[in-house]
Amino acid sequence: MKRIVMFSAVLAVTVEMMACNQQKEAPKVVLESFVGHFENAQNIKWNQEKPNEWEAEFTMNTIDYSATFDQNGNWLETEHKIDKSELPEEVALSINESYADYSIEETEMVETPQIKTAYEVTIESGEEDIVLVIDTTGKILKKEIENDDED
Repeated sequence: MKRIVMFSAVLAVTVEMMACNQQKEAPKVVLESFVGHFENAQNIKWNQEKPNEWEAEFTMNTIDYSATFDQNGNWLETEHKIDKSELPEEVALSINESYADYSIEETEMVETPQIKTAYEVTIESGEEDIVLVIDTTGKILKKEIENDDED
């Protein structure tokens, strides 16, 4: 019985410590930067993506967005889902030429300080998913392979 009580006490303290370590509200400098970039945003929800990175999920003009900022309030990225039919012709051609055996699973429009507009496209063939970042001319800027682990 003592073991159960002790285990319960340790578990309660551990859960409380974990909850305290998870900051729910982004730092003031991040919030101010967000408002400067997205003054018409609604339904804003914040998540701490990494120790020094914050993501806001929000709605603007009936579109769902996510925007990422570093802890100093520097804007890193904004993205929102688009239908694959909205991909520019050059982007679609690039995918079809390089990955003819793959199907498009997800498409997003991405903006960063370095790249005004790009497209993040997840393609799939069998157990392999590939995330591509493609600029508006169809040039593949980034390729990340993700294997489905369903075990």
